[in-house]
Amino acid sequence: MKRVLAGLPYQPTPGSLLRIAGWCGLFFYLSTLFLPRIDITRTQPSQSELNVAIPMMLESDPRWIRDDFGPFAEGANPSIAWVTGSSVYIKKPPRTYYLPELVSDELRQRHGLAVTSYMYTLTGRRPIDTYVMIKDAISRKPNYIVVIINPFWEFNDKALFFRTSVFNQASKQWWNGEDWLMQFTMTSPKNHLFALLGQHIPVIASSHDYFDQLGLRQLALDLDLKKNEITHENSKRQNMQPLHFWMRYDSDFSRPKKIHSREQLDVGNFQEGAISLANTAPTAWPNELIRKSLDALTKSGIPSLIYVAPVSATMSGVDAVAGHERVVLAISSLKSEYEGRRMRIVESIPREVVDTMKFRDYLHPEEAGSLPIFLSDLIYCLASNK
Repeated sequence: MKRVLAGLPYQPTPGSLLRIAGWCGLFFYLSTLFLPRIDITRTQPSQSELNVAIPMMLESDPRWIRDDFGPFAEGANPSIAWVTGSSVYIKKPPRTYYLPELVSDELRQRHGLAVTSYMYTLTGRRPIDTYVMIKDAISRKPNYIVVIINPFWEFNDKALFFRTSVFNQASKQWWNGEDWLMQFTMTSPKNHLFALLGQHIPVIASSHDYFDQLGLRQLALDLDLKKNEITHENSKRQNMQPLHFWMRYDSDFSRPKKIHSREQLDVGNFQEGAISLANTAPTAWPNELIRKSLDALTKSGIPSLIYVAPVSATMSGVDAVAGHERVVLAISSLKSEYEGRRMRIVESIPREVVDTMKFRDYLHPEEAGSLPIFLSDLIYCLASNK
């Protein structure tokens, strides 16, 4: 390190570092005086008329989770916090339906139970994302929590988180006896800045809003499109790069796998490749993180439903089917350990329910079939302590 510092044209001293920190502090202070606060509720569409609100922020927003939500249980109706992924988006023209919305309808119609749902949702959600969402949901004290386990991602130890902004929220959640060591292995000073100071400094807390208001985001997007001809499909493939590497090779890098090029990365192939990598070993990170999630839910005392998202019966790849079976067995093992009066765990949605559904691929439904009815009955039994 001394040799590296010696090669720098500028030699930092304690005084110079303090001076830099002082100028940064002054800049942030002045920004609070001259920059107007922008309404932070302008986020993903909040389906308030459907009793489904979305606490998550837009992609890449440094705040990650909205900070204008108070405790969920303060409303007139019982509240359900859903920790979900893309499997809850049911795209059926003329609109997109949310699974929590459909379940809420069934709860009201079948059981006379009116609820308000808060939907934590992140496409491609990974184990650490799930854990942070659950911790945040618990802190807001909902009446019930529903966690959907994505069998394609949740046990994948090749990509434990999807967006680095998850650690901005984790910085606030992990200062406790169970998680404090994770602060030193995963979070960074930047995450603490966003978590602790960002909510008080507009230039940090609302940076993306200012960017949008000035029209710079669209300008940057237009320039990128002209320069690199970026398409939506290319953008999706870029997000797949880390797992694409692992799908091509076994852990010893000796045997090529089924997917050899980006051209083969259609959704079905990618999903099969992802689930075939499921690592359900008890000592693996995914299992440890799911255990931490279940421990947190148990400790909270909040009635909770955890279930594995249904998978289309058309998935037939040998490695993919074996990966799915490993996930089901792993959740079944956890079920025998954790399930009780205040926690229900469903490792596999019954086949008669899945057969009523229609899928766009192996995970995402076009028609929910009888799944909302099945889930509403489970939630009602949980609410009634049956």
